[in-house]
Amino acid sequence: MNRSITRSSGISGTRSSGISGTRSSGVSGASRWSSGPNPLGLTDLQVATGVVCDTDRHGPDVRPVDRHPLVALEAVLRPLLERPPVVVAFSGGRDSSALLATAVRLARAEGLPLPVALTAFWTGDTDSDEHDWQETVVRSLGIADWERFDPGTDLDLLGPVARDALRRHGLFWPAPAYSLIPMIQRARGGTLVSGEGGDQLFGWWPLASLRSAVADHRKPSRSEVRHLLLHLSPYRFRYQMARRSVRPYQTWLQPGAVEAQRIELAAERAAEPWSWKTYVAQQAASSTLRLMLRTMQSFGAAEGAVFAAPLLEARFVAALGRFGGHTGIGDRSAVMTAVFDGLLPRPVLTRVSKATFGRVFWGPESREFARQWSGHGLPADLVNVDAMHQAWLAERPVYGSALPLQAAWLATQVESANTPRGVDPVGNQVAPLYSDLNSTEGVYS
Repeated sequence: MNRSITRSSGISGTRSSGISGTRSSGVSGASRWSSGPNPLGLTDLQVATGVVCDTDRHGPDVRPVDRHPLVALEAVLRPLLERPPVVVAFSGGRDSSALLATAVRLARAEGLPLPVALTAFWTGDTDSDEHDWQETVVRSLGIADWERFDPGTDLDLLGPVARDALRRHGLFWPAPAYSLIPMIQRARGGTLVSGEGGDQLFGWWPLASLRSAVADHRKPSRSEVRHLLLHLSPYRFRYQMARRSVRPYQTWLQPGAVEAQRIELAAERAAEPWSWKTYVAQQAASSTLRLMLRTMQSFGAAEGAVFAAPLLEARFVAALGRFGGHTGIGDRSAVMTAVFDGLLPRPVLTRVSKATFGRVFWGPESREFARQWSGHGLPADLVNVDAMHQAWLAERPVYGSALPLQAAWLATQVESANTPRGVDPVGNQVAPLYSDLNSTEGVYS
């Protein structure tokens, strides 16, 4: 593998569902997964489906203190820039680009050290290739140094980085979280800034399309009107409608697990608020993102760095909610343009394409384990072993199949080490894979 980092110089709804899906479906999915170390307390159903649902939504009641989300974001970034290095996990997507642009402008305005833009790329993989978008952003910001590295197959779901993280930390969420560890190592002594949470905050509001139609003076479609009426209806009705429409995509689930997951998904959908202000607060406080933050902060502490997700900080979230009010701003492009216009070229803010990483994460080591897996480590009442094999060995495995893969591998490690269930057989004894990624020469050792 090519481990060198190259520097590109020049300008290159708040309520309980009242329904417990796993308890009422007759399966044991509500039990904590115990075939290996599980510090997050993920349940059997969450591990089997690879999904964490938010059936009980709530968000902190934080009084906004900033007139604009960008002012709040600068307030979040300022203390980080005052303690360099600050490394931005820069994919070229809208969220990482917006964070990089905000941090660069703030650093220049206040005479602070510039952040480091760090990008992982995979030679020859077109699905994850964002080089043209990255170049556009780097040029527009006038960044002189841009660090890039090719991890090769090291970031396989069961490659050396993931295996080390699973041994040191136990099962984590989300499954690809380990892929940021090389960047965390580059940020030792400082902070890795990530755009985690941007998709949820900016892009998933269920009434976004209707709001954009109103803003564009376009007649709303029947579907958009139905969405509004549904969200204004009583919770029980929304739940029943969701039960009729949701269909879990996990083809490897046993029938009882399918029903349990339908109940969870329906409760999650029914709890979605119509208010934009409430929506962003609840998204930022969701179980999915809270577990992600716990995982990434644990990774950061182990590597001597701080992991920061500024878009999820309460101050920014409160300002964003205030900015849009109850009726919101519109779809993702409308929100990004309203908040970050002038910092980045308009095509970057309004792009709809997005990189995917299925091919690079599902590498040779994941495939080899999938072929040899005996069925150990996943609950038999939830998972069909033959169907799980097929899902893992598909040309493009679905996202939810990654977590059960890592759980099954971790369970085999516990079994081979003759370690009691739920106890980490390795602890913190494994040395970091990229021990001097932060060297002045910028190379992997």
